[in-house]
Amino acid sequence: MTHKEPRRIEYILLAAALVILILTACTGQPSKTVKERATALAEKKSFEQAAELLRESPAFTNSDELVAQYVDIVTSSYLFTPNFRDFLVKDLDSGEDLLSARRNATPAPPNELNLEELVNTRLALRPDSPYLNFAAGLLVSRGSECGCANFVSLPSGRGDEVDYFEKAYNEGIYNYWSLFRMGLANQMAGDEAGTIKALFFYKKSLELKDDFIPLRYNYGVLSLMTGQLSRAEEHARAALGGYGVPGKDADTYYLLARIKEAEGDYIEADAMYRKALDLSPAHTYAFSSYLNFLRNRERFSSYEEEVLNGLGNPPSLSPLFPAYLDFLSGAGIAGIDKGIIKKLIERNYRDPYECAATLSNLGRVAELWDELPIALACYERALEGLERSEEAGEKMVNDMRTLVERTRAKAYEDSAQ
Repeated sequence: MTHKEPRRIEYILLAAALVILILTACTGQPSKTVKERATALAEKKSFEQAAELLRESPAFTNSDELVAQYVDIVTSSYLFTPNFRDFLVKDLDSGEDLLSARRNATPAPPNELNLEELVNTRLALRPDSPYLNFAAGLLVSRGSECGCANFVSLPSGRGDEVDYFEKAYNEGIYNYWSLFRMGLANQMAGDEAGTIKALFFYKKSLELKDDFIPLRYNYGVLSLMTGQLSRAEEHARAALGGYGVPGKDADTYYLLARIKEAEGDYIEADAMYRKALDLSPAHTYAFSSYLNFLRNRERFSSYEEEVLNGLGNPPSLSPLFPAYLDFLSGAGIAGIDKGIIKKLIERNYRDPYECAATLSNLGRVAELWDELPIALACYERALEGLERSEEAGEKMVNDMRTLVERTRAKAYEDSAQ
């Protein structure tokens, strides 16, 4: 009896353990140990190991929650790996060649599973599962964000992404990323209801992760748009220079420049505009806003220098030239702009075709504002360029000649009145 009693107790314990395992398999509830270990690995950015741990767990086959965690971990690796979008705007590091930089901008998948097939198959069986909808939202949003996903069968539009996240959110399943994306979708709606919802989701997202730079930046933009300048500045400063990519960091300095200008702190606003343009010389929004800032402050010499240096030679090939044309179309042609256009007319262009492209566009903006003498001077100089250009065909030359004659007649008629 003494020897048999422990064996009976052991059998009872083993049977109890077996019941627990069966219940776990039937309910699809994941092992907390697996979840916690995977989470700890992901926090160390050991995404490969975390994904493998989940994938090889016996509960993975039946647990929607583990699938959601798995997709979260795998797609999180997309956000911490240099991607093609970043490659387009980054500068080469010291000693880095273009080929290796491009190769590093194509992240290899951290596992062999087809995520789209995994999520789509599970979702077809349980379309109302909050965890699977959460997983689908993560896959679609992060895949599109890194520019490294092409979906075949999973609905993957912006509206689909929001639908996935909303179904999960309504059942209490969300994280900082899903809240941020729902906020962003509502912000992009551009109406009052969308703005209210966006502020709500951004606030909830911030409570979960206050160092997420895109959240801080977009929260700052929305706060500026709604006139909450102190809140806008708080978020802009939290985002300032946080991307680590010059083109994106320029956005944060541009945002702070707009905020400081609205607050009337023109000295810091000027410094922030300059920093944005130093980081991204072709930042069209910063360029246009800085021109408006300088012209409103009547800092005309700085304004002229900014325009001429920004446009370069020939202006028609500069990405800032359309921004200058748009600025003049909206803000009008001031006296300082007339002087700038005059210098552009008198400039010595190496390529007569680019001369024509530059001045014909400036002429159209001048004509828009009934500045007919300026428009005529631009068109006449453009015609000279086309007549000397080997690229311009006969029709292009004749069309410009007709435009010159029409503008000259109109200018004469206006001057006679």
